[in-house]
Amino acid sequence: LDGIHILVKEGSALSCVPLLRSLFEINLYLEWIFESDTKSRATAYFVWEQRRKIFWYKCYIIGTPEFEAHENHMKDSLIMGISLGQSQEELKSEVSLLESKLAHPDLRDVNGKFDDFISNSRRGGRKSPEWYQPFGPDTIRGMAKSLKKEGEYKVIYSQFSQNSHGLSFYRQ
Repeated sequence: LDGIHILVKEGSALSCVPLLRSLFEINLYLEWIFESDTKSRATAYFVWEQRRKIFWYKCYIIGTPEFEAHENHMKDSLIMGISLGQSQEELKSEVSLLESKLAHPDLRDVNGKFDDFISNSRRGGRKSPEWYQPFGPDTIRGMAKSLKKEGEYKVIYSQFSQNSHGLSFYRQ
């Protein structure tokens, strides 16, 4: 919000579009979390974030499938050598710590829902779902629709997508 204020003050309204779109998405997330089943939905976001951390740590642990896939994806990149600044042992320790957190009784069931979602997904592979998918909507649009904000989605989120992703070259 502060960024929008600064950009508008400087006469750069078009540059606010990605920020507005992000604020709308954050607002949808919060409304959806607080709409019902708040504990499970909030826990889902936390579990999803821990799973993402585990994935990225494993991308740097030599010998893991994630490392092999990451190395393959990055083979033509100039940034392959970026390091997390941790030894292999430290990375493995972080993964163990995060996995032990996810095994905690308060998180285990929600974490299992992510595993079940992946197993039952028609997309195949081991791609982790978005944080909300195991609990309802499959897309941001579906979330907006369930919150009766499909119109706002169409105007703010969908219409601003091209600008947010650098695909729009129109001028104000």
